[in-house]
Amino acid sequence: MNTSIYQLLTQNEIFRMLTAEELHQTFLCVHYGVRKHRPSELIAVAGDLCQNLMIILSGRVRGDMIEPGGKMVTVEEIEAPRAIAPAFLFGKNNRFPVNVTTLTETAILYIPRDSFISLLQKDSRILISYLNLMSNRSFFLAEKVKFHSLYTIRQKIARYLLENTQMKNAVAFDPGINQTMMAEMFGVARPSLARTFGELSNEGIIEYSPRWIKVLNFEALNKILTGNED
Repeated sequence: MNTSIYQLLTQNEIFRMLTAEELHQTFLCVHYGVRKHRPSELIAVAGDLCQNLMIILSGRVRGDMIEPGGKMVTVEEIEAPRAIAPAFLFGKNNRFPVNVTTLTETAILYIPRDSFISLLQKDSRILISYLNLMSNRSFFLAEKVKFHSLYTIRQKIARYLLENTQMKNAVAFDPGINQTMMAEMFGVARPSLARTFGELSNEGIIEYSPRWIKVLNFEALNKILTGNED
């Protein structure tokens, strides 16, 4: 791999604790491969064994799930330098839960599972980062299940804002995730989420930016959450 790829990997959640030079030295000891894929190429089918850690070096992919009626539902879009389905590399049923299709020309780094195990054993920083990623992902999915129990986007946002401000004992907080990830967690479309945030801002209930959200009217949020809006 060239130097720019190692630099890119320092931005990945699994390898971010290492420098580009440390990654260069580390990867000298493991097997890996880089493949380029065309747009709209199916690179994994739901049910396939997950045998490689797959990290997007450039481009973007989409995970789709087919419902019993045949309807295609987009679960997530993933772009460089994130990993594809890292939680399904291990376990009794280590199979892809969705179809994975490229949205653009995409380059992917493939690290066989045995080689990735060697990396985990070789450097505890990689192990810790991977465990943190799995833990954060589990929390994210638990939150997603919780928000699916609410009926409207406004209720989901109200609950999210109230929980985060109460937890931090503050009126403002850094969400730590972008709107695409937040929309996934809420189980809604990103444009709908953005529109609702805009409505709440216009109503004087919140102020927000890409890096922070500030609650201006807690009473209004509680009314939204309980369904008692006027």
